[in-house]
Amino acid sequence: MNPLYLLQINNGSEIMLVVVKYMFVLAGFLYLLYAILVTKQVSIMSKTVETTNSTQNKVLAFVHLVIAILILIYYLLVL
Repeated sequence: MNPLYLLQINNGSEIMLVVVKYMFVLAGFLYLLYAILVTKQVSIMSKTVETTNSTQNKVLAFVHLVIAILILIYYLLVL
């Protein structure tokens, strides 16, 4: 996206569209941060309390992290 794009806006609806796009990208970054924290928390929990599902929990947390990364990439490329 051209950094001067904001200067080329003609009407209010285009301004709202740009604001919504940036809000989606910000939400993607926050969701990625949340996924990183969940993955870290699951890792710490698995070290503290051993259960039969520890490996499954780690895999699920990692899949969640990968999906969060893919969502952010999608937002950055499409929006």
